[in-house]
Amino acid sequence: VYFDRAAIANYVYVDDVVAVCVLGLQGRRRGTFIIADPCRLTEFVTVAARALQVPVPARQLPRAAGYGAAVALQAG
Repeated sequence: VYFDRAAIANYVYVDDVVAVCVLGLQGRRRGTFIIADPCRLTEFVTVAARALQVPVPARQLPRAAGYGAAVALQAG
């Protein structure tokens, strides 16, 4: 179930993080590193569902329902 089909999240491959850390430790690069691979949540979930051979979620709930559930779970 999706709450927002336009949601974007950053998924980063662990080897990419390690490679940047190694470069920083070797002193070969300085500055700020932004390690990101932004992807629509729907695309990520679709690929994952197909890889796991499970149905791709198709339903969407209103965003307010998601916030309400989050508040209820935090209060519990």
